[in-house]
Amino acid sequence: MLFGSAVALWFALFLVLPAELPFQSDVNSYVGGAAALSAGHGYRFEPYINLPPVRTYPPGYASWLALFWKNGQPISVNSYRLEIGNWLAAGGVLAGLAGCLFISELSSWFGCTLLISFGTSVVFTQLMFWLMSDVLFTAGTCGLVLLVATYDSRESGRRLSVWWLCAGLLIGVLCVLKAATLGLAAGLGAYGLWKGDLRRLWRLVYFVVPPALTTLWFFHTGAVPSYAPSSSHFWSLYALRSTVVDILYGTQRWLVTMFLNVPDRLPQAHFLQHGAGPAEVLIFILGLAVFAVPIFLGVRKNPREDKDRIALFILGAYALELMLWSQYDGARLPMPIIPFLLTFLWRGLPSKAARIAFLTVLAVNIPGNAWLSYKSLRSEEKESVQSLAELRNAAYWINATGGATALVAAGRDVPISHLYEYLGRRMLANAGPSELGIDVDPAAQNNMRAGYIVTSASSPAPSRHYHIDRRFGHWNVLARNES
Repeated sequence: MLFGSAVALWFALFLVLPAELPFQSDVNSYVGGAAALSAGHGYRFEPYINLPPVRTYPPGYASWLALFWKNGQPISVNSYRLEIGNWLAAGGVLAGLAGCLFISELSSWFGCTLLISFGTSVVFTQLMFWLMSDVLFTAGTCGLVLLVATYDSRESGRRLSVWWLCAGLLIGVLCVLKAATLGLAAGLGAYGLWKGDLRRLWRLVYFVVPPALTTLWFFHTGAVPSYAPSSSHFWSLYALRSTVVDILYGTQRWLVTMFLNVPDRLPQAHFLQHGAGPAEVLIFILGLAVFAVPIFLGVRKNPREDKDRIALFILGAYALELMLWSQYDGARLPMPIIPFLLTFLWRGLPSKAARIAFLTVLAVNIPGNAWLSYKSLRSEEKESVQSLAELRNAAYWINATGGATALVAAGRDVPISHLYEYLGRRMLANAGPSELGIDVDPAAQNNMRAGYIVTSASSPAPSRHYHIDRRFGHWNVLARNES
């Protein structure tokens, strides 16, 4: 039942894959890095002048996408090929989650309902369609859960050492995919030290060396993931933001978003459209009653096996990592730890009636989840066709007005891979010194100043050095002031 549900859902997702989407923000780095890796340029921004290195995100996901990138093919063809790549990663998530549920104590019906609720949620489908690394990373964490299930402290010394070596290798692979692996590594390492396994030198070496080699490689290549504070007041607001984040995650608001899609349904609930207060109260109550209280009750029960204790260590370390990151990104960031939570959620439901009620709530929501995912995808795909046509017109206008030698830059929310193809040449990652910085140090491009900047029409007003010259629907073209 579990694996049949996973396969059926996986093929259903293939039938609704979009033909082409304008990849923006974080995805610009992944797609640009994939194109550069496929072309043999290393982990760099392919659409930018001087091919500056990508320093914000680890190279693992871009390397995965590079397997599907076809040099010499237009972006429309490559976009669909990349969608296929992330669809395969989504299949790994569904199969991995089915495996985690298969070896758990949950009933088959309960497991299938959880699996289908997860796979039809707007969070999961959008992360898959928009080429986010969270999908492949979640597949890896499912593999970690399956590895943890094989842990047995009664094994002989050699077999236990092999287990920790496998754990270290998997953590090392996950480090290449996402910096959030730090929480998984810290939790697993803390358990090993508490249990005494890693107090033996060779086991510690087996576990630490693979992720350490990945870290050293990051430093050697200058591709260390980093997120600089966006404001001079960052540290003064850090404590307040972290407190808000702790409340949002602690009340399990993110699970309400993941499984019930309540925030996405609110526009359809007319009685809640007139104010945010009733909606927030509803989400708060759902989070506490449906998820937070059962999880708390499940965690309070004594862990029955080694895998339960390891899960608690990993959940604690990952939760601490989320608390230290003072931005609430909804269900996207904690989604990889869902496989570790399900057993505690099941145990925390105090009676058969509570389990039936929980199962009913999830099952009733599944058709709505699927409808919302499909509707949002088709709406975004329809808007993408128009916005890409407008971006193409903007590029043609720049070429006609400024010529083929004009320096062009793009805002962070602009699909740079598409613009790169439409312009027929590479762009500046920065408009000029201290202006429109986008993941790349201006010095990497000799502090050159662009003659034109393409930005989203919803972006803030231009600085004193530029003015809006033309508007093409979703996009503004800024021209540099003559003075």
